[in-house]
Amino acid sequence: MLMELMEGTSSGGTLLGAALKRKNPNDERINAKLKQFFEKKTEIKPFYSGGKVCVLSRCHFACQNGSAINVVSTSAAIKPKLDSDGEGTVINGNEDDIEPMVVDDTTQTTGCFQIISHLESELDEIIGFDSCPATHLLITSHKSTLLRIWDLNKNEVIKTIKSLHALPIGLLEIHKARANFNLRKKLAPLSDSEPESVVKVPTFEEATLSTRNDLIWTTVSGAVVKVWEFGGNQMSKAIQIPGIASVGFAKWDDSGKKSRLFVAERNIYIVEPKEGTGKVSNYGITMTLEGHYSQVTGIEFAEGNIMISGGRDKVLILWDMQNAFTRLKTIPLPESIESTILLSPNDLYIALSPSDIRHYNVKQNALSKSSMLIQGVDEPIVAFYPSLRSNDTGCPQSFFAATHSSVLFQIEEKSSKSRKLKISKQYVGCLDEVLCIVYWEGEKVAVANNTNIIKVYDLVTGQCEFLRGHKDIVLSLATQNKWLVSASKDNSVILWTTDSDQPQVVLEGHLASVTAVCFSPVEFLIYSVSEDNFLKKWDMTKCLKSQLAHDKEIHSAHCSPNGQLIITSSRDKTAKIWDTETLGLVGTLKGHKKSVWDAKFSSWDQLAVTGSADTTIKIWNVVSFICIQTLQGHLSSVLRVEFVNLGLQIVSTSSDGTFRVWDVKTSTCVTTEECGNDKIWSLTAKPDASEVITGSADSIITVWEDITEQKVKENLTKRKKVMEEEQKLNNVLKSGAWKEAFKLALELDRPFTLLRVIRELKDPSELTSIVESLTLDLKSQMVDYIRKWNTNTKTSTEAQLLLNTLFRSTDFENLESIPIEALLAYTEKHNTRLKTHRQHVAVIQYFANKNELTGS
Repeated sequence: MLMELMEGTSSGGTLLGAALKRKNPNDERINAKLKQFFEKKTEIKPFYSGGKVCVLSRCHFACQNGSAINVVSTSAAIKPKLDSDGEGTVINGNEDDIEPMVVDDTTQTTGCFQIISHLESELDEIIGFDSCPATHLLITSHKSTLLRIWDLNKNEVIKTIKSLHALPIGLLEIHKARANFNLRKKLAPLSDSEPESVVKVPTFEEATLSTRNDLIWTTVSGAVVKVWEFGGNQMSKAIQIPGIASVGFAKWDDSGKKSRLFVAERNIYIVEPKEGTGKVSNYGITMTLEGHYSQVTGIEFAEGNIMISGGRDKVLILWDMQNAFTRLKTIPLPESIESTILLSPNDLYIALSPSDIRHYNVKQNALSKSSMLIQGVDEPIVAFYPSLRSNDTGCPQSFFAATHSSVLFQIEEKSSKSRKLKISKQYVGCLDEVLCIVYWEGEKVAVANNTNIIKVYDLVTGQCEFLRGHKDIVLSLATQNKWLVSASKDNSVILWTTDSDQPQVVLEGHLASVTAVCFSPVEFLIYSVSEDNFLKKWDMTKCLKSQLAHDKEIHSAHCSPNGQLIITSSRDKTAKIWDTETLGLVGTLKGHKKSVWDAKFSSWDQLAVTGSADTTIKIWNVVSFICIQTLQGHLSSVLRVEFVNLGLQIVSTSSDGTFRVWDVKTSTCVTTEECGNDKIWSLTAKPDASEVITGSADSIITVWEDITEQKVKENLTKRKKVMEEEQKLNNVLKSGAWKEAFKLALELDRPFTLLRVIRELKDPSELTSIVESLTLDLKSQMVDYIRKWNTNTKTSTEAQLLLNTLFRSTDFENLESIPIEALLAYTEKHNTRLKTHRQHVAVIQYFANKNELTGS
């Protein structure tokens, strides 16, 4: 009966033939049929842990991740324009200075969403930052109370400042509006009355560097406020805010014409130069605005010289800036205000706790009754961060919303009439523990990551979509065409489709967490296993059959290619094969000493593979249920296994942080790749192994691309070049061109040929010009030869000759990079031997001369 069930699984014989002949260790040829080399194509890793987000250009933003700052690129293929010196600007505040990259066969794209800069200060934790696109500067505040100013074009610190604050800096705000105003002023076109010969218009880079000298920012530590200026390291006196313990909000006047600062706790304090001058040393509190009864969380400047403030006391207050900041209106809101942002001169968006976004039209005094953007209750918004401002309106064209779970939403207006909002992009700052990954519809992958939300990533753009429906952690995923099935700790199985982000079917029946699911490849049936030890078979509406499958928790389930068998693995140290029609037991695979984490069928042969906590991988004949091979190499539990490449190879992941590729025929590991420092729970691969995706417990998803074909071509090119060089070496040896032969022998790593060349040189002084022409790498290689020759009296003369020439023809600075310490011992030994030899010769010469004189 089993032979009938497996009929159609494979039309050929087994792949387990005679072992390959042992290769020569020096043979560099690569087996082109095996996947032996992989490189990282894309890596999705934690980049944002909460806190401030600063938009640097239309395709770059900076954000905080723990004690470091990451600069992230969101564009798939971009390059900076080159300046007059041929050097490119990495980050540019002017989005017109970033042009699309022309992608052709010669273009090497480095990915889509990627971290392009990582700013970190060793032993001094970064606790806050702000950046200014107009000046290409980023300022960080540190636990030591130091301030560091970074040049984003060079990714290096250009200035370090002692803040002299007694406590760590809680807030840091750059006056970006003033910097933008000054930059536009410097780049303004000349008037007709000012000929170009009189006034020189600076380049964008010159204007950017010039604008830095006018840059000002503020630091807040507890209730102490200081204002700083970049040029000359000027600093205001410490401004003590009276009657409060800590300032919780700070913002500069958006107009850019006035250097006026607003800091707030419950009251709003206006800080500006007292004596009418712009010097930061004259800054002080000029006015206090009272009206809020809780922390102020947002201040915006609307059309008509109106300032709007909102706080956690659930009110908006409108202030008349022209009439001594008199209070115009107080508008009550249903929940506390977390953040505010102005998208046009009269359109204010308000983030209400936990995840409500309301719209307020300042001109019409109209507040929306419902949310402009509906989010899940599990995504509370904590802050808004503006994108680049429009030159027409002076307001941001879109904005970022940050949540408690380190998710960033890029939001823009969906309709200018209704003022509804839409999410244009969303990014997950930290994935937590990645439990399962599956391919779904082209370049998308679905990810289960220790939450009740399924993340669907687009590997091209780096954007992420959310599927909400489960009430507890999602443990397993499987796909079939446009369908996705998920299993969760909430004891349910849910079906999803690419056409909607809502659950299509919810299947319930398990009494404990559903640990794994899979589709039948030939019909629309679903199989699930659970911690209740049952295997269940489902259609779109109900459970068709149920079977007690194992004595302990079941870890995985996988259906055979013809849909007639299903294999399960369990904590009871076994894997079992079942008939999918009746869910009757067909066979048990016994042999592992610990839990079996995963089991899969081969799509090409009558084989199955299992991975176990005993660190081994076993290959089984599913007809006789006998283990025919055991693969050893992992240092810890094998968590995932899969057949690839026509069944010739197996890929596996482990708790030791590696994924390995195995040759089934020889039972050897042909590739080992480090994926992180934690368990690799997730593995999915394309059938031809052209791409492998791994997901680890340290929140990293890595897409590995097969480059074996490229390596084969490189290997053939290298071998061809070596053969040509060897032929050339033989020719120059025959012709007596010793200078050229010397260099070729070094490049081809032929020490004995090099020794012959040195001995053939009639004039040892020719060595000087030869050694002078060598690169440092070749000189280092030559020192290795000298070290070996120096240990033998037969070759020590040539070694000392080369060493002497090297010292005479190489600068002292370059000698420091060449390892010559190992030569000292034998050189001293040879010098002692030669010294003794010269003494003996002198004595013999003395007696010879004496005898000659006596005889005469």
